[in-house]
Amino acid sequence: MTTPKILTNIKSLYPGMNPAMKRIADYIINNFEKVAFMGITELSENSEVSDATVSRFVKIMGFKNYKAFQLGMVGSLSDYEETNPSADDDDENSIRYGSIAKGDSVHTICRKVFRGNIQMLRDTLDVLDYDAVEKVSDLIIHARNVIFYGVGRSSIVAESGRLRLYRLGLSVFSYEDSNEQVISSCMVDKNDVVIAISNYGRSKSVIEGVKRAKEMGATTVGLTSAKDSPLAKSVDICLYNAFNHDSYRAVKRNITYESSSENIAQIAILDTIYICVAMQIDAGRVAKYYMSALALESEKM
Repeated sequence: MTTPKILTNIKSLYPGMNPAMKRIADYIINNFEKVAFMGITELSENSEVSDATVSRFVKIMGFKNYKAFQLGMVGSLSDYEETNPSADDDDENSIRYGSIAKGDSVHTICRKVFRGNIQMLRDTLDVLDYDAVEKVSDLIIHARNVIFYGVGRSSIVAESGRLRLYRLGLSVFSYEDSNEQVISSCMVDKNDVVIAISNYGRSKSVIEGVKRAKEMGATTVGLTSAKDSPLAKSVDICLYNAFNHDSYRAVKRNITYESSSENIAQIAILDTIYICVAMQIDAGRVAKYYMSALALESEKM
């Protein structure tokens, strides 16, 4: 089952909320089924905020008023499937990965890891902007160079995108090193496309690089899970994957965590763009692709 769009939207906007808004968001996320049937005063009291703050919250979520928000919540209940939170939420000595808890069996860990990745892919498909995917694909086809920026695990996503598009005969680069990001961002122009990847949209070197590239005239694209993040605000086009709220809360509370399924969804988005590009490339590039495929076969035992 997919996560309701309302819940996905709340999670993706969570990093940019003020403390009062986060209290409302936390209460809704943890009590989704109850909130659908709560009045505005009951929700404000449980969230320890004012009615006016709840009204501002629902408008940020895109609803005209609380009644419209409540109707949207009720309509989302059929899509809602509650997941079990980690039992060791406050244990700073326990590594966090999604909803996995200290003491889980190997069988349980396997099921939670795979279920988390599957859910992330489903939720990302639900929030994916198809028009933006089409526009980015078209930009890549006509670009002089396509340049990826990413650090940490996001660099793996960036390199995956580079390898995909490189096989199509395109001029593609990927930079993880901050110095190389600085240099490359100074070399771009209006004929280039720069794609910046950051789970929470706050990686300093990536954001500064994409801002500099934009100043140089390049078209900039962001890939992140956090709406209203510094990265999302810095690019021309932003593609969003679903937001991992549990991992974010662990980071903000200084609990050691291992980022779980965000990057799987980001790779899937880039694979989608790759296929969209592949469907439109000229016959000469297709021939080179198959030539390289045959050559790679000769490298196998």
